[in-house]
Order: sequence, then C-alpha cells, then structure tokens
Amino acid sequence: MKKKMTDDKKENELSTKRTLIALIAVLLIMASLYLISAQYLKPVTETPIYTEISVDDTIPSPAIFIDVRPYTKFNISHIGGAKSIPYSNCSTCFKSRVSIYDFNKNYVLYGPESYNASAFMHNLGFRYLYILTDYYRWTGGIA
Repeated sequence: MKKKMTDDKKENELSTKRTLIALIAVLLIMASLYLISAQYLKPVTETPIYTEISVDDTIPSPAIFIDVRPYTKFNISHIGGAKSIPYSNCSTCFKSRVSIYDFNKNYVLYGPESYNASAFMHNLGFRYLYILTDYYRWTGGIA
C-alpha cells in the first residue's frame, strides 16, 4: 500500500511538471510571436483633420474661404469672396450647403466654430481643410 501511494505521488508530481513545462512553452511561444509581430507592425499615423494657419502664413492657393459664423456677423464684415455657411446645431443644413463643393480643393474656414465645422467636413470626405486662427487680423480684402 505504501508503494502504491508513492507511485501515485510520483505520477502526480510528474503530471504537475509536465503541465508546468507545457505552460512555460506556450508563454514562450506567445512572447516570441508578439516580439516578431511588433517588428512588422508600424504605428498607424492618422492624417490631421485640419491645418491651422495664420494671416501671416502663406494661404493655400487656390482656396475657397468659408465663414462659419452666423449670418449676422458675416453681414457686418467678412473676408472678400468668402462663402457664408454658418455652422450651427443644424448639421443637415451645413451638410447640404458644403456638399456641393469639390472634396479635393483647399478650404480655409474661419470663425469660432471652425474646428467643429472642419471635423464635420472631414467626416464627409473633404481632404484639404485649413483653419484661419486669427481671421480678425485679415487685411487682404474685406467686404
């Protein structure tokens, strides 16, 4: 009886060792696969939604200027040739107004809602969006 318990104990220890070795082998394989895949995976760089520009920078040419301020502000003064397309809570209105434009042209947006408007336009597929951060300093032509 003592010999049988010893045999069972040895078998139990052997089984535990085999399980441990298998577990270590699986962990080593997983670590190796991770390290190998990390060599080939390159970080995904997302294209920016917009580029901030100043009146002192070179304005992309040709460009379509979009004033996203309310009509009342646009009517007081705006950059000459700018299109008035207010960005407000009515995304359907804004979408219908900007969707007529070519997605591959340069657009310079200005007004307090420029960042939101550019994100919206980017989601529609517009690629070249610029935000004129200091539009109030514009001297190139005012209507």
